[in-house]
Amino acid sequence: RKSIEMNYSKTIYFEKYADTILPVLCNPYSQLAEMTIDLIHDIKAQLGISTKLIRASEINGVGSKADLLASLCQQLGASSYISPPGSKEYLSQSAAFDEIGVPIRYFHFLHPEYNQQFDSFLPYLSVVDMLFNCGEQSLDLIKNGSVLRP
Repeated sequence: RKSIEMNYSKTIYFEKYADTILPVLCNPYSQLAEMTIDLIHDIKAQLGISTKLIRASEINGVGSKADLLASLCQQLGASSYISPPGSKEYLSQSAAFDEIGVPIRYFHFLHPEYNQQFDSFLPYLSVVDMLFNCGEQSLDLIKNGSVLRP
């Protein structure tokens, strides 16, 4: 909390978002995953994203790696699967998605530059950095930097 306050308290949008983000980071979670999930829900709300989130543990997926992902997509009726590019190697070695007719698309992020509190721009910090520095413009910056490729 103190690190975030020290580094962001003078940003334009700190007051607007700190009251919801900081309490999540300060809760005594027993698992890091729980804090991450709460933070995702909070930031999603701050950005105005209404996409429903479902934990894989709430669905009865079968298999492992690509088979498990394809199983989850099939159960949810997915029309495509969006993956980070780092997963391409193991996903391309599997026919699981072809078998269920769900194409895989890879998400690439072309980081936009924006005004930060300090002199030179430092990319890939976090969405928290973007929110504190860009406020309501953050979602548009994320969308403009997002590219999906086959």
